[in-house]
Amino acid sequence: MDGNTSLATPPVPIANVKALRDQMSAAMVIAADGSKKATATKNKLREQLTVPMRQLAHYVETACNGDMATFLSSGFQPLTGTKATPQPLAVPTITDLVQGVSGQMLLSIKNQKKALNFDAKVTPVGGATPGATGGATTITVSSVKKPIEFDGLTPGTIYSFQVRSFGKLGYTPWSDPVTRMCI
Repeated sequence: MDGNTSLATPPVPIANVKALRDQMSAAMVIAADGSKKATATKNKLREQLTVPMRQLAHYVETACNGDMATFLSSGFQPLTGTKATPQPLAVPTITDLVQGVSGQMLLSIKNQKKALNFDAKVTPVGGATPGATGGATTITVSSVKKPIEFDGLTPGTIYSFQVRSFGKLGYTPWSDPVTRMCI
């Protein structure tokens, strides 16, 4: 920023920022040994340096009026690619399926950090025709920290369970089915 007439009146003296930066660099070297006192000093200097650096960055961004050459002459670098493109979620997996009380099954799903919610579906498997199914029931939950409870199931009936998750790009495909007989 030194010598740039477009950026002649910064909100904080450049000499002060350079002095803080030099102190911070020295504190980082000293804190490399892991000492609590040195680390605390380094952290305090970081906090002191952050405020004037942000003020300077905002000033430069405003003062350059969209002229990239002026912006680059300040010594700051533009941010590029800071926003990650959303990625599709993996198909969720059923980690456990256990019998609860009579007529109840408890379904556990492996959590996915970027999932917004989960659907769990139970379908009774038909008796005589292999793979024939009756009506499905779907439960939507926002968290899978606790097992999903399927109540009102008919003891002695075989059920198929599947899960899917919903993220920024929509639903995943349904998981492979897990089949159990309800007691």
